[in-house]
Amino acid sequence: MASIHQKYQEAIRLYAETDLSAVQIAKACNVEVAGFRAYLGRHHRDLLLKRYGMEGMECSVKLRSKRGQRPDAHLKYKEAVEACDNLSYIRLSISEIARMFGVTATGLGNFLRLHYPDVLERREKAKLRLGIAD
Repeated sequence: MASIHQKYQEAIRLYAETDLSAVQIAKACNVEVAGFRAYLGRHHRDLLLKRYGMEGMECSVKLRSKRGQRPDAHLKYKEAVEACDNLSYIRLSISEIARMFGVTATGLGNFLRLHYPDVLERREKAKLRLGIAD
């Protein structure tokens, strides 16, 4: 029986060298889509991040784990999340920060609650410490 690395070798080559989707590659290489995606995420995370233009962010992005974020969502909210965690923006509400960065307030709030609850907690503590009311 071939090793898992040999099983996906051709699929990985196609993923790295073409713009084909994971579904198209899995079909062309006769492997299961879910298995190929799992293998990519586990063993070739760098290729996933490169495809989404997120090279160098290996540590800061959770990709599609149970509560992971999609790469496009990470990019969409990245600057707004950083602003929410920055004291320079502490006087602004989440809604105001969302508008500044061109995202919806509901979307940013949900994204923060799901992926960065610690940012909301730090923000709340800082506001209390500084005597800033919402």
